[in-house]
Amino acid sequence: MRWHVALLLTAFTLSSGVADGAITFLPGHYYASNYNSSIITQFDADSTPIASVNLGREVRGIAFGPDGLLYAVTRPQSFGFEVLAIDGQGAIKAAYGADAPYLGGNLSSGKISVGNSHVYVAGGSMVTRFQIGNPASATKFYESNKVFDVEVLPSGNLLVGSGNEVLELTADGEAIRSIGRSHFSGVRGVEFDPVTNKVFVAHWGSTGLYEQVARVDWLTGTLEKVVTLHHPDDLFITSEGELLVGSGSQIPRFVSQNLHEGRSLGGFPNTFVTQYTIPEPAAELMLILGAIAMLATHTFCRVERPVNLRRSTRADVRSPVFQPEKEIAVSLENPFQNGQGFLGNGVCNYRDRDAPGPGESLDKYCREEED
Repeated sequence: MRWHVALLLTAFTLSSGVADGAITFLPGHYYASNYNSSIITQFDADSTPIASVNLGREVRGIAFGPDGLLYAVTRPQSFGFEVLAIDGQGAIKAAYGADAPYLGGNLSSGKISVGNSHVYVAGGSMVTRFQIGNPASATKFYESNKVFDVEVLPSGNLLVGSGNEVLELTADGEAIRSIGRSHFSGVRGVEFDPVTNKVFVAHWGSTGLYEQVARVDWLTGTLEKVVTLHHPDDLFITSEGELLVGSGSQIPRFVSQNLHEGRSLGGFPNTFVTQYTIPEPAAELMLILGAIAMLATHTFCRVERPVNLRRSTRADVRSPVFQPEKEIAVSLENPFQNGQGFLGNGVCNYRDRDAPGPGESLDKYCREEED
C-alpha cells in the first residue's frame, strides 16, 4: 500500500518523556530512529529530545536530501520496504516502494543516502537505487554479502560497507577500490568527511577487532586509529565536524575526529541518526556570495569548511584543516581542491604550527600565480 496523504501524527508516550506532536526541520537539530520502532525523534542542538512523530510502521534509516526533504526507510510487516519523502509540514511528498529485499533479517539493515538525483538504501545483501521523482524506479544497484551502509560521495561515487571491507563504487555500480579488507570484520556503518579526507568505519568484528570505530585516510587507505564502542552502527558527520555514532543498544554519542568520546544524544538507544542542515540551493548561494566577497578583496584567501557534503552541501566557516608542509595551487575555477576550500588565486604554503585562523588573511602564505 502506498501513502499519498498527509503524515498521520499518532499520539504516543515514550519512556523518555518526549512530548507528542510533529517534528520540525531546524538547522543544527538531530533526528534519530531505531529498529522495531515507528518513531522518529527530534533533538535540539544541545542533544535534548524536543519532539517526535509516529509513522505507524517500523522506521529504519533516515537522511535529509538536497531538496530539504526527510527520507525515511519504513518496513511493513512483509517483504520489501518503502522510502517516504516527508516535508517540514509533515506531508508525504513521495513514497518509493521496493518489493525486495527483506530488511527484517538484520537490525542494522536499511541505512540510506540521498544524492542529487538518486536515493540509495543498503540492506538485504544489496544496495537498492531509486530515481528521485520516480517512486516506481527501484533497481538492484549493487549486490554483495552483508551490505549494511551506503554513502554518496561528493564525486558522485559511492562508499559501501559490505562484509569485511569498504568499497568505492562508480555511479554505474562498478567496484573500483577496496579499503580495509584486513582491518575490518562485520562492517555496519561508513562515513566520509570531505574536509579532512577521512573515512570512518563502524564494525562489530571478531576476536581482536571487536566492536570498533576506525578512522582511515581516504587517499592512502591507511588505518590511522581505532576506538572500542559498544555496538556502533550508523555514522554521521555533523556540521561541527564531529562523528555521531548511532547504536541499537547504547545511547548514541558524539566522537571527535580523533575518536575521543564526548556527549550523548538524548537518553535512549537509536540505531539510525542524522542532522538537518541548510538545503543545497542555499548552500550554492552562500558559495557565490562568498566568492564575490573574496574578489572584492584581491588576494584575501579565506578558509571555508564545506559542511556535510553527504546529505547537503552547505558551506560554513569552521576551524581550518591544513596538510603540513604541502603546497596547494588554488583557483576561482576550482575553489574546493582536496576538500580544503581556499578561495583566491595563487599558491599557499604553510605548516600546521603557523597556520592561520578562520577568516585570517593568507597573504603572507600566498603568492600570486604567474601567467
